[in-house]
Amino acid sequence: MKALFASGLVRPEVRRDKLFQYLVYDTVQSVQAPEATFFKDVFQLRPAHYLIVSREGQLRETRYWSVDREPCQDNLGTAAEKVQDLLKQSISRRLRSDVPVGSSLSGGLDSSAIVMLIDALKGKEQAQRTFSARFANFAKDEGAYMQAVIDRCRVEPHFTWPDEGVLANQIDRIFWHQEEPFGSASIVVQDQVMALARENGTIVLLDGQGPDEMLGGYHFFYFKYYLKDLYRSNRAKFETERQAFQEITGLKVKTGFELAFRAAFPGLVNRVKGLPKKVAPYLYPKISGLHPSMWPYLYTTPDPFVQRDSVSEQLKLATFDMGLPALLRFADRNSMAHSVEVRLPYLSHELAEYLFSLPIEMKLFQGWTKYILRKAMAPLLPDMIAWRRDKIGYEPPQQRWLESEPMKEKVQQAIALLQKENILRKPVKGLEWRYLMAEKLLGFAKKF
Repeated sequence: MKALFASGLVRPEVRRDKLFQYLVYDTVQSVQAPEATFFKDVFQLRPAHYLIVSREGQLRETRYWSVDREPCQDNLGTAAEKVQDLLKQSISRRLRSDVPVGSSLSGGLDSSAIVMLIDALKGKEQAQRTFSARFANFAKDEGAYMQAVIDRCRVEPHFTWPDEGVLANQIDRIFWHQEEPFGSASIVVQDQVMALARENGTIVLLDGQGPDEMLGGYHFFYFKYYLKDLYRSNRAKFETERQAFQEITGLKVKTGFELAFRAAFPGLVNRVKGLPKKVAPYLYPKISGLHPSMWPYLYTTPDPFVQRDSVSEQLKLATFDMGLPALLRFADRNSMAHSVEVRLPYLSHELAEYLFSLPIEMKLFQGWTKYILRKAMAPLLPDMIAWRRDKIGYEPPQQRWLESEPMKEKVQQAIALLQKENILRKPVKGLEWRYLMAEKLLGFAKKF
């Protein structure tokens, strides 16, 4: 977008309705307007679409690919073999390069599977390079899982150790490349992994984006959508799956009645909308904390989230509309900031088409998320990774970083600017990251 703004053809005018959505709902995307950005008159092309501009300046947007296929009839064993074969084929293609290729390794199932399959493809030819982020004195540091993979492969591992100083010193530079708010400090960590790869002469990096959305890797897919579907269609199976999920994850899941009761009522923000306009904003701190000039967006801006009728449709939504597209944007801009090319084996169209053709029971099964990928990779992966029960997702100690003196000062500066710009009235505890991002967005717009 910097080139557009520098050209003078488009003014960098921040959309306050989009900023309202971000500050209230904590999302940079909207199912209702997937093409929207945080800037007026700047739009993004939707996934699997191309755009034709005529000589007269008319635009025609066309979809060129759909993931929809006939339901697959393969049994579990056949499907697991095919998933491994398709992933291996995809990795093999993405290893083709005239420059050094490496892999991101977080210690999770997705990145570990890629590293193990690269090892199987390369054999004893040469050690592959892996790049990882570690966090000192942090309970969620995944070093033990990374080491389990490293011990099983021929790997030349590289590590970066981001801390609050990195966040304080790098956040402005990273936002300059990102151009729009990003979800958390994990994007800062990702930037440091890209920098590490470049410093070590690795120009192409394979990354594990995709399975969490296509195969329901986040726990909320299980308890919020899958179990709700089962409660409506198969009460006996619902109770079995509910108990299995609780046993595996340690998370307490609501009873079927509680799930059904909750599904019958809209979210808190939508309930607030139904109240008198003079009262409604004060009942929801994330709204009442905003400047009163922002309150009308509660009624004029649609809820960015949409609930699909089934968990399968919800996975498709997360892959194409609300979830993965933002993650791909973050990764693309971080990698290009360091002149590193990211390649994504799980997003091979052949693999994606096959995964979406499989029944939901091969994705979410007996308490396990991403079940078919676990089955496919279990013969190669250490058990502690193939059947890992928790879900971290490259999480840094963000709250600890934000409480450091340099970051507390930055947060206070952000709050002061947002109040001056009539966006914020009174800060709400827990929203410090959003305030930082909103302030960076306004600052970015003023550079042109």
